[in-house]
Amino acid sequence: MLKSCKAAISSSISIHEAYSTMASLMNFSPFLNMEQCKKFMQKRLNYISNCHNGNDRRGIMEGLYFYWLAWLAWICATFFMDKKNPARIKITVWLLAAIVSAPYKIHMFIFDLHLSAFSIAIFLFIETRKKKTGSFLYLYLSSFIIMLAYTSFLLFELYDPVWVLFDRKIMIAAIGFYLALLLQKNKYNRCLALISGFLQGEILYSMILWQFNFPYSISSLAFLDILIISLAMLITWSAIETAIALMSRSTLNQAEREEQKLHE
Repeated sequence: MLKSCKAAISSSISIHEAYSTMASLMNFSPFLNMEQCKKFMQKRLNYISNCHNGNDRRGIMEGLYFYWLAWLAWICATFFMDKKNPARIKITVWLLAAIVSAPYKIHMFIFDLHLSAFSIAIFLFIETRKKKTGSFLYLYLSSFIIMLAYTSFLLFELYDPVWVLFDRKIMIAAIGFYLALLLQKNKYNRCLALISGFLQGEILYSMILWQFNFPYSISSLAFLDILIISLAMLITWSAIETAIALMSRSTLNQAEREEQKLHE
């Protein structure tokens, strides 16, 4: 018990919260004894402490993928996208707002959330408010499914992290990428469903952890890493789809020209 309390202090969690969390765990699962609860708390508190210190399990700074890929996307959108493209301004403004607001955190109601959550929520509101009812409901259903998958993965990881075989960020990003491909045909709607589902999953996961007195920040740099990796997967897949469509179209045009020559 003393080790768990020390871990709680080092993780900026009060001793009272550590004891109450152990009690909640024992009430939550009658098959856990006090020794199992202590081991579980020690492992989880150490993990949370590492996350709050800005390092993941491999010692890589949280937010590295996000800053690198977000700045790369912002440069491409600002200097290489067609200036007549209406999506250019939206992408550049949203990326810049997310980058600037990512480090700052506030407390609202029961949540600790980074300001990047507001920029993501405002972007989603602007992009979905003009959609028709049927399209909006299907987009919401898609994001709801992605939210459940995201939250389920984090809960399984919290309870039994052994089955996380490799980098958790890649695994979660790949799950969101795959679900977005399955649920949406439109390339832009895939991105909207993915962003909305991940953000809703963050809020749901934070609410679940709040019941057990676990601190968790919504839209942290670790979350932004996962989001940007999954978006990069979607954009890469869309680029491959576009390239294949162009190649098949040029092949068909060439075949039609050859047929016309033969008929002549």
